[in-house]
Amino acid sequence: MNITVTVAPGSTNHGQEGLLCVPPVWHDYIVFYFANYFAHAMTVVTHPGQSPWEIAILVISALLFPASGASRAIDAILRHAAFKRNVLQRAADAGALCMVAHKHSESRPTESKLPWWKPYNPMEVPPGTAVHGKYPKGCTLVYVPMGAPIHFRESDDTSVDTKQAISCSYNIPKLVFSLLQAIWAIVTLYRAHGDQVEQYGYAAFGLTVVPYAFMSVLNTIANILNPDYPAVYMVRTPQMELREARGGVFAGEISVQLSDEAVEGRYFRDTSSWLPLGFWASLVQIGIVGGLSRFRPQRSTSMQRGFTMSWLVLGIFFAFSADSPMILRAEYWRERTFCLSLYNVALLSVQLCIPGIAALGGFVVVGMMIRDYGHRQETLDVSGIRSEEQQPCIARAEPGPWVDMHA
Repeated sequence: MNITVTVAPGSTNHGQEGLLCVPPVWHDYIVFYFANYFAHAMTVVTHPGQSPWEIAILVISALLFPASGASRAIDAILRHAAFKRNVLQRAADAGALCMVAHKHSESRPTESKLPWWKPYNPMEVPPGTAVHGKYPKGCTLVYVPMGAPIHFRESDDTSVDTKQAISCSYNIPKLVFSLLQAIWAIVTLYRAHGDQVEQYGYAAFGLTVVPYAFMSVLNTIANILNPDYPAVYMVRTPQMELREARGGVFAGEISVQLSDEAVEGRYFRDTSSWLPLGFWASLVQIGIVGGLSRFRPQRSTSMQRGFTMSWLVLGIFFAFSADSPMILRAEYWRERTFCLSLYNVALLSVQLCIPGIAALGGFVVVGMMIRDYGHRQETLDVSGIRSEEQQPCIARAEPGPWVDMHA
């Protein structure tokens, strides 16, 4: 029998039987952008004691360039501090323990001695980091090397539980949020496979969530493998005692047993060498887009392809300089010469402005494609619709395009 129903003006089935796409309303745009893009920014991986200013930069970077967090996520996964049963070892591997720099390693490396992708000494605790306790102004703190043998000293006061001296926790809401956002993005990606890809090819708006889904999965794993520390904790070393002999005042440090090799900076694991891994991991995103679309343009426009692909590709290259927000610190700029500051301005323009234009343009193009494609209803379900005699309200429906379905 023939069943005729009324749908909203502008509805279409894109030539596929059983598919109905109705014109999107304002909340359809909000749901798509928030669930697939904005929610991802709340799942970023942060370092212990990171300042609110830096976290704000990371959130904005994750919103515009989701792959920017790939290096931090890979670093956290390779650290997997949660597997360490020793409380101190767990904190050290998570980057939550620091000590006074040894006199031979106290000076900051010059620009010429650092690789071009490292704008700062990776072992030095960055200025602005929240450090538990008190230490003299101008004192250089460095992280306790990852994997260095470290144990609590025996305390004379048996009433003090030294293992409670380091506070850490798991942000359960953040973990749940990360998991839900990843699932939602994967569902959006699944819905894009098929008619949407046939319409827009590799520029399909559903494929723009690939880097967000990919990074949400990485962030979820990283947040599970590493507990959160509100601050970086100082440990007492002989170098701290030398500072106290010269009038320095320390408070809140933890008494530990740490090998001389680690104290003197000879036990060193430069985890910044893992930075390129974030770039290579991000290339998986291009593989996913290519696998789903075969890189066929279909009926997409050059503007749609240009903005969506530049958004993806530039975001991946931005991942290689994931630590670039560190050079936004005022302390870093004050210590650099005028020429180097001009160089940093040019570097930031390339790293932020050009990809930023691509990202903002991508958001606009996605909205335009959603408007043209419509809000997808998976199938037009007429199982509950009765004939016109049994359901007279159908005959009184507002005029509009007619969709004939045969059952």
